[in-house]
Amino acid sequence: MLNIDFFNKISEIDKLFCNNIYKKYKSIDTKIELSYKKIDNIIYEYKIIIYNDDNIDVTIPIDNSNYKYKTTLYNIDDVYNYLVFHLKKYKI
Repeated sequence: MLNIDFFNKISEIDKLFCNNIYKKYKSIDTKIELSYKKIDNIIYEYKIIIYNDDNIDVTIPIDNSNYKYKTTLYNIDDVYNYLVFHLKKYKI
């Protein structure tokens, strides 16, 4: 069940992308889909699809290629840590 802590963590994920490099797109239907695209290169996109609180797909771009890597994580804290690792590693 999605609770307030879950949405607080989503807010923290938003803050990771809060600089002017990324533009946020959000879609809420039977799932929550968050998409963060680079302003100067819209193909470079981080995508988070939340089906429920224990089934979350994350797609990240691979630098210097046109490929993307998709993984499934099982809680929002892991998603946050995964994104922090990739964003801080490349200092984006």
